[in-house]
Amino acid sequence: ANEADAKAYEHVCMWELDKAGEKGLWDSLKQQEPYIAKGVEKAAKADGSLDTAKAMKYGFKGWYKSPLLRKYYEKNMVNNYEQKIKPNKFAYSHPAGFGMSCSAGGLILRACEIDGKNYIPLESNLLARDHYLSVEKSTFDYFDKFFKDREKETGIPADKSLKEIPLTYPKKKEIPVALLKAKLERR
Repeated sequence: ANEADAKAYEHVCMWELDKAGEKGLWDSLKQQEPYIAKGVEKAAKADGSLDTAKAMKYGFKGWYKSPLLRKYYEKNMVNNYEQKIKPNKFAYSHPAGFGMSCSAGGLILRACEIDGKNYIPLESNLLARDHYLSVEKSTFDYFDKFFKDREKETGIPADKSLKEIPLTYPKKKEIPVALLKAKLERR
C-alpha cells in the first residue's frame, strides 16, 4: 500500500510538472508504468487539470494491476530479508520483529491520504480483497521456508498468517491443478 501510494503520488507530480511546462517527464513515466498512468489519466478534467483525490485512487489501484511492479516489489522484499534480516541476529531471533500487524483500514489510514483526506474510503475494505493481498507462489514459498528455518534455528514459531495470503496468477485458467489444491488446503 505504501509503494502504491508513493507511485500514485509520483505520477500526479509528473502530470502537474508536465502541465507546468516540464515536457517529457509524463510521457516517459507513462511508458514505464502504464497501469498507474492510465489510472491518473482517468481523473483528468477537460481543462487538463486533475481531480487529485481521484488521480491518487486510480493510480493506487493501477499499481496493483501491474504484474511487473508487483514482481519487482516482491523480489525486493525477499532481498531485504536475505540481506538485512537474516544476517542481523537480533532482528532474526527477536519474536517482536515479526509481530506487527495492521488492518486493511489501518493501512488506508496510514498510506492513502492526500490533502488531509483519505482517497480510498475506509469502509470500502479495498485492501482486504485477495487482489490487493496476493503474492506470487515463489514469494510465498520463500517466506514459508524462511519462517520454518527460523523456527528450527531460534524456536520462535513460524508466522501463521502467511497461510492466509492468497497467491497471484496472471489468469485464473493458468493455475496448475496441484497449486490450486495447495491453495485451497491453506484456506
